[in-house]
Amino acid sequence: MARAVQGPLWFQLYVLKDFDFNRKLVRQAEEFGYSALVVTVDLQTGGKREKDLRNGISIPLRPSLRHVLEGIAHPAWSFRLLRGGFPQFENVRGYLGDTSAGLTIAARVGRNLHAGFDWDDFRTIRDWWKGLLIVKGVLNPGDAARLIGEGADGIWVSNHGGRQLDGAVSSIDAVGAVHDAVGGQASVMIDSGIRTGMDVIKAKARGATASAIGRAALLGAVEGQAGVERVLDLLLEEIATGLKLCGVPGFQLVGPDLISPVVAG
Repeated sequence: MARAVQGPLWFQLYVLKDFDFNRKLVRQAEEFGYSALVVTVDLQTGGKREKDLRNGISIPLRPSLRHVLEGIAHPAWSFRLLRGGFPQFENVRGYLGDTSAGLTIAARVGRNLHAGFDWDDFRTIRDWWKGLLIVKGVLNPGDAARLIGEGADGIWVSNHGGRQLDGAVSSIDAVGAVHDAVGGQASVMIDSGIRTGMDVIKAKARGATASAIGRAALLGAVEGQAGVERVLDLLLEEIATGLKLCGVPGFQLVGPDLISPVVAG
């Protein structure tokens, strides 16, 4: 990735039980010139993802007749998959002595996520990493304030796309209180539920410095690089149109006054 990409790179760390392996991953990110470390704190274990269960998605994948029929119905996608192969989780190759990659090692890693991650563990990672450190998966304003006090440089508000804990507060409802708790000491990002350019504008009005668009980008990726570029173009067009219709001449001028409170009748 570092060889292929021109521009700043962030490394997202899913914290494993084996801290020697965590240290190896962080060291590699540093050696390859990554500018920020993103520590994920909302994946202590995999959530009960009922949509995946209904769709027969599992790790490792267990092919079924339904998958075969889906593949036949989408020949272009199937051809690209057969040509390129399944994702290879190269970063965790060798974990627990397993030299394989792909979905087999992904399943093993999933069973070894660090469910007991605590403040001491966070301090350890903060000591390892000398660059910018962002914490992803924060919804509680008190946690956000403490993380900044413990040395985090940024807060990433996320409920993991609603895929982890289905009763969690939505990111857009949480980001305002997190922004207020941080008090301008750090940037606040957001993901989960960002689908349109207006969603980005609303997030900015609630206090988010930036919005992440993982799911939208992945949907575009079905058509390869051109699909992702098209998604980005659509979002930027929607942001420009939304700003004009809101009467705001620039994105950085979006503030909380843009969202009108509901007035009881």
